[in-house]
Amino acid sequence: MHVCICHDVMDVNKYMLTKSRIYSIDTLRFAAVFGVICMHFQSFRQISYPVNAIIDQVANFAVPFFFLVSGYLFRKKIMAGDDAYWRYSRMMKRLCLIFWTWSAIYLFVPANPVMLTQAKQLGLISGLKMIFNSKIDAIKSNPLDFLLAGTSIQLWYLVSLAMGLTLLFIFMKLRIEDKLLYLAVPLYCFQILAGPLSNTRIGIHIGTAYWLGPFVSTLFVGIGALIAKKEYRPSPQLAYWLILAGLVMQLGEWLLLHTIYGWDRFRQTGYLIGTVLYATGFLLLALTIPSMGYRTGLTRLGKFTLGIYLTHMIFIPFAQKLNGTLPKHIGEVGPLGVLAASLLLTIILIQLPYLRRIVT
Repeated sequence: MHVCICHDVMDVNKYMLTKSRIYSIDTLRFAAVFGVICMHFQSFRQISYPVNAIIDQVANFAVPFFFLVSGYLFRKKIMAGDDAYWRYSRMMKRLCLIFWTWSAIYLFVPANPVMLTQAKQLGLISGLKMIFNSKIDAIKSNPLDFLLAGTSIQLWYLVSLAMGLTLLFIFMKLRIEDKLLYLAVPLYCFQILAGPLSNTRIGIHIGTAYWLGPFVSTLFVGIGALIAKKEYRPSPQLAYWLILAGLVMQLGEWLLLHTIYGWDRFRQTGYLIGTVLYATGFLLLALTIPSMGYRTGLTRLGKFTLGIYLTHMIFIPFAQKLNGTLPKHIGEVGPLGVLAASLLLTIILIQLPYLRRIVT
């Protein structure tokens, strides 16, 4: 039995070298996108604030993990022989296509259960017109946020990723790639000062959402690229300890800021110092155990992660509205329903050639 397991792992490693697909990354991507859904759904918030806060903090590695993986794979493909400019321009064209397409789609999608109820009362055509006008008014009142985040909350990731990769590409072309973190760390610190620490004496206040743009993405993209360049592989034990230490630190930071300064993670998005350790630990874990999830369906579902991420906000308002009419113990499984619906929609869209490019 031991020999068979060893052969399985060897087969996985061989597949990784020939096909450039890491099973563990696909597995953790799928777990991360479910974490994003849980954070947006907030099913436990009305039942137990502490429980919901803990779930929120546990899932907070998700988007930073996406940035880390993007930086890692971008650098790895260039090391494998891809032209840097070709790879970069291809990524930018893809991100632009996805961002503007889904920004157009979400002009007609209610942002919350209240807007959904109002649209339902007006009827289909009038309801869609009301949603559209509401979104257009929001764009007019804050065009910068629209350019940085689109028309739905999750689309900020696309713009931030584009900015992070752009800075990485520029530093690579200038042959100072190793200096990227000298810029990334201050950008990340600014996000902390303008977000989680904004109510403290050293905090600052700005007129736009402080996590948008390159402030979060550059650090994680840079760390991912650095890990790829150095081909760093710690032991699985170190990766586990990094995850645990990062989570404990992040929970401690949140508890301190929430208790003393009233910082509420539900109303004020932001990433903490511990988040860097926490999310990086997951990437290192994926690289040290590449066969993670090899014999499960999660690796196959991992390729649908982007589509699930992009489509899940279509279903969140409907699920939240339904959640209010169901018994509490049933409503708590709402994120699973959103995950299933988003996965199904993604699979359907992939079957259509002209729509496949906006979900994969």
